[in-house]
Amino acid sequence: MPSKSSLFSATLQYSFLQFFPVKKNDLPQCFKQIFSDYFEDIFCQDILELWADLFDIGGLILGSTALFLTGLLIMTAADIIIFRTGSPIFSFIIRIVCGLYCFEKFKGKPSNSFQNYIILIYIGASIIWNFYWSLTMIFLIIFINAAAYRSKGGKLC
Repeated sequence: MPSKSSLFSATLQYSFLQFFPVKKNDLPQCFKQIFSDYFEDIFCQDILELWADLFDIGGLILGSTALFLTGLLIMTAADIIIFRTGSPIFSFIIRIVCGLYCFEKFKGKPSNSFQNYIILIYIGASIIWNFYWSLTMIFLIIFINAAAYRSKGGKLC
């Protein structure tokens, strides 16, 4: 069982490496050992399920912090840029990039296709109706955390 600090640093590394094609070679050794059965298909929900399994709700919060804090800061910066610039074309491009980032960050396994469709529909609505990206990110964080907690036997209500 990994310690909280080693799992936290591995989760931080994953949150940056997941967007690069060489991520399979550079993932922390901690994840290679834990997810050896399906090493090629590690998603954020898998990591959050691990946190919930090892450290319950407190671990889920720590894992979410490591996975999503940087993205939340990026989305807040995107909101500021969108609403400070007057160019509709520039803001549309930023909304598309934010949508792609969110989908890549929050998508799950192909076996969770219904969950992936819900995420895709919400992100599409965020692009079309110009939602705040920081609030979109917060909603998606809550959604993924609830799914991870529920899949590990936690009760939501």
